[in-house]
Amino acid sequence: MRLRTRYALVLVGILLVLGTVVVGSGELFKQQAIEQEQEELDNTTRLAAAQIDEAIADEEDVIRQAALSLDRDSTEVRAEQLEQLLDNHVFSSAIVANINGTITGMYGLQEDQEAVGIGDSVTEVGFLNQGTFERILGGSTRVERVHSFAQFDDFALTIGAPVLSPDGQDVEEVVVGSMFLDSTRLFSPLTPLETSQRTAKVTGTTFEGEQVTILPADNEFDDSLTSKATISKTGWTLTAERDEGALTNRLQFLQLIQFGSLVVVLLTVLGLGFYQYRTTLQQTNRLLDGFSELTEGNFEYNLELEAAEEWDQIGEGFNTMTDGLMTRERQILERERRLSVLNRVLRHNLQNDMTVIQGFAEVIPAMDDEEQRQEAADKIIEKSRGLVEHGKKARRLETVMENAEEGTTEVDIVAQVRDSLDANRTDHPEVDVSFESTDDGRVDAVAGVEFGVEQLIENAFVHNTSDNPRVEVTVDRDGDDVVVTVEDNGPGIPEHERDVLVHDEETSLEHGSGIGLWLAYWSILKSNGELAFGDQDEGGHAAVRLRGCEPSEYNGGHDA
Repeated sequence: MRLRTRYALVLVGILLVLGTVVVGSGELFKQQAIEQEQEELDNTTRLAAAQIDEAIADEEDVIRQAALSLDRDSTEVRAEQLEQLLDNHVFSSAIVANINGTITGMYGLQEDQEAVGIGDSVTEVGFLNQGTFERILGGSTRVERVHSFAQFDDFALTIGAPVLSPDGQDVEEVVVGSMFLDSTRLFSPLTPLETSQRTAKVTGTTFEGEQVTILPADNEFDDSLTSKATISKTGWTLTAERDEGALTNRLQFLQLIQFGSLVVVLLTVLGLGFYQYRTTLQQTNRLLDGFSELTEGNFEYNLELEAAEEWDQIGEGFNTMTDGLMTRERQILERERRLSVLNRVLRHNLQNDMTVIQGFAEVIPAMDDEEQRQEAADKIIEKSRGLVEHGKKARRLETVMENAEEGTTEVDIVAQVRDSLDANRTDHPEVDVSFESTDDGRVDAVAGVEFGVEQLIENAFVHNTSDNPRVEVTVDRDGDDVVVTVEDNGPGIPEHERDVLVHDEETSLEHGSGIGLWLAYWSILKSNGELAFGDQDEGGHAAVRLRGCEPSEYNGGHDA
């Protein structure tokens, strides 16, 4: 049999086998595509629910700020403040009630349109239930479950916040904002879910216990993929659906195209003389395998190409490229982790501190007591300095990471520790300090590792809440290593702070108190060192192990 004929028969056989495989794999692909669509729908649903939660939280902040700045002396000023609240935000009405629950002020609803009035009980007319009202009197801002006003044939969401006395100790009144959900922008995150092939609805429970549909779906499908997510602020359930029938039809069409394309490709390869070029195609397949490995993130893949000098050159160039990509990928991943941590920590602290600054800045004009104004100003200065300190630590962290790219250098860690202790003694004279060190504390580390050690020492001073605070620092040789130990009789590093470092990331539910520990962790890590914490029940304990330089002659330690 001629070789060409044999080759043709082989390709025909391959076509039949591959045809069978394509049919089977097409069904598998269909199932995988449906699972992928389900996963995408789940992610979209969770994201939309989270965005609605965030929008409700924003409105909760608005009511909290309104309660904080509510004028106590002038009814006209108070009315102007609440009318401005209604004009600038999604609230359709607002009321003020005393601590007995009696309504003392109404804004937004016309008296001839409502079934409630001044002197009615806020819990009896349906704005809040008794449990929520009592929790607001306890000093917290509360989001009420959805309720309905029969006269408007609509659902409403109510948010209440306490109005504290000038000394911040007692609740004097309650501010309650109510928004009608058919006209609010809370559900704008659901817009991407409302298409010809998608739909969404929101259901929930009123505080009377009735199950209701708050936002109905625009479409209905015979067969659909369904995903649900809970809006945690209110307990509502967001249900999203995807038309499965349209997806199935499209996948079947793609499967037919796939099979036809396979036949065309095989026939084309036959006409070009695939067998004569088997060596070249073999090298191409190896090269494609190499690119697939790169796509999957395997940058250690080594490609060996033969048959011609050009292929050898391509193989060498590919391997050189993978080496560069592997190095670059590691740098990118490390930078992304670092930026993620810095973003979360700085955003968390910035939001909290700026909220405090804004709150005090807004109430200062209303304060008559000079001492209160001074206390508020001092608090603003304190938070502002804290933000500056966060920025300083962030810049130090960037300096350490930049220095790490240039390698390690010799650092006299004893001198750095001594300088840090001297500075903290000045700022915290009440702390009893003990310091022992080796005469030779030179370490092979990145320039800036002292920033991390200084942070551990600073934490021992700043966060020591003991009545008789004590800090003990030792620098000693352990074989070829230098060990810096910082101990105090304070509460130690909280468990959640340690967990953040162990996982090397910050989640949306866990935040380190600042970037100080990250500065210590990364500066020591980049110096090929180790950072360990002791048992929190025994007080603060942090040990840093760094690689020492060649030791010189020394006679032991000394006290300082």
